[in-house]
Amino acid sequence: MVAGHVRADGVPDVFADLASTQVGERVRVEDEHGTELVYTVTEVRVADKDDVMVDPDVWGPAERSRLAIVTCDDSSVVEEGNHFAGNLIVEAELTGG
Repeated sequence: MVAGHVRADGVPDVFADLASTQVGERVRVEDEHGTELVYTVTEVRVADKDDVMVDPDVWGPAERSRLAIVTCDDSSVVEEGNHFAGNLIVEAELTGG
């Protein structure tokens, strides 16, 4: 699981363009040994922030190596504390590396 901001202090941050991700796109990640792993996006969805905290697709075990990328959904309602109510989740499965 990788998490990051869509915006910080009103400025686009590391996942500012994550909402444009589409199923079938590839995500490349370098592991601690410098090996590049390639994941293919299988789902892009928005979920309530509270639901994400217990979402088995984000946190649970899996039969295949997978990646979940999570950021705030900046199109969702802003709640108390200036936080977005929803999270954008990009799920991907390992397809190369």
